[in-house]
Parts: sequence; structure tokens; C-alpha cells
Amino acid sequence: MQASSKVHTTFTLLFLFFAAACNQESESTPWINYIKQTANINTIPYDTVLVIPAMGCHGCLGTIGDYLKKHGCGGNTLYIAYAPSEREASAYFQRYVQNIDRQCQIATKNAPPQPLIVPMVLVFEKGKPVEQFEFTQKKTHFFE
Repeated sequence: MQASSKVHTTFTLLFLFFAAACNQESESTPWINYIKQTANINTIPYDTVLVIPAMGCHGCLGTIGDYLKKHGCGGNTLYIAYAPSEREASAYFQRYVQNIDRQCQIATKNAPPQPLIVPMVLVFEKGKPVEQFEFTQKKTHFFE
């Protein structure tokens, strides 16, 4: 094989590799689509979105409930509780955080892009995802 042919083949392979890498969706894309669909919004105006499996870890659910009782909807956080039925998802908010403003809460039967046992925290800056982690992986403001 001639040198120019090797160079051409190398550039072609590199081009195909980078083109494929650019077309892959990021890890957070399914979560962004889920939030937009569930909240019925086009852009994400929140700093933090917490996706809560209403049938999940009771210790986590209680911690989030305590935070909501103390802070209500203050801040820029959206809480999405999901369960097999909207009634069961609504029961989470009724059980853990009664009598607070519901503007920052969504109860849904829409399943998230991956199964959860503990809540998923998604952090945004100017509508762009910057971090995502399971609730128990990091100490956050929810553990005040």
C-alpha cells in the first residue's frame, strides 16, 4: 500500500470515528427528554430535578420529604415522583409532605429512562445538564 493511500485510509477512519461519536446521544439525553415530557416543557428552567421512585427507598423518601417540609418549593428544584399509577405517585407527596405548595411537584406514572430504587438527582446550569447521580452517592443540600 502506498503512503498516500495509508494517509487517506487513516483520515477516513478518523473522520468516521468522530462523526459516529458526535451523533451518539449523551448519557443525560434520555433524562432530559423524560423531564420535558413529564413536566410538559420545552426547556428546563430548573437548577435541580429530583426523580423519585415513590415505591423506593423509604429512608431516601423520608429525607426528601423532610427537606420539602422545611423548604417547600423554595429554590429552583422540580420533584417528580413516579409509580405504577399517578394515584400511588401522588400518595408519596401526601404521605411525606402534606399541605405544601404543589407547584414544584409532579406525580406521574411515566417510567423514567432507567429503573430506580433510590432517587436520581439531575443538576442543570442554564438548561444544560452538568451532573447526574443517585441520591445516595453524594451529600447534597437535601441532607441539611
